[in-house]
Amino acid sequence: MKKKKILVAYDHSSMSKKGAEEAKSLALMNVVQEVHFVSVMKLKSISLQKLRNPQGDGTVVEGDFSREMNKLVENFDGDEIQAFSEVLAAGANENEGAVICQYAEEKDIDLIIIGSRGLTNMQRIILGSVSNYVVQNAKCPVLVIK
Repeated sequence: MKKKKILVAYDHSSMSKKGAEEAKSLALMNVVQEVHFVSVMKLKSISLQKLRNPQGDGTVVEGDFSREMNKLVENFDGDEIQAFSEVLAAGANENEGAVICQYAEEKDIDLIIIGSRGLTNMQRIILGSVSNYVVQNAKCPVLVIK
């Protein structure tokens, strides 16, 4: 069986932390080759240009948020699994889900793990806009954590 590349959409929420735990569980089953922890920050267009790194590939300069993501990567040390973390930027009018889907395509991801969103009783019935976008547009399977 071919080992999978998985992407965990991470935003500090309890659901994304459960997604990271699911990635670790899959890794322990020896079905994972790579884990990509990806976070997307929505920025105003002026800020977006200032925060993009010199390579211009959309990754945002390291900060507190990416430090936490790096700890997630360290959780895979010694497991013979490559783990990466990226903080990406979405423009003011761009859905963060589009950035996740584009990254997944570029990195040939086999599975996206993403948390559902919802703050009110009514919102719990439906997916959040980012999760919904990813479910509807990703070219690979999506596992929604709740």
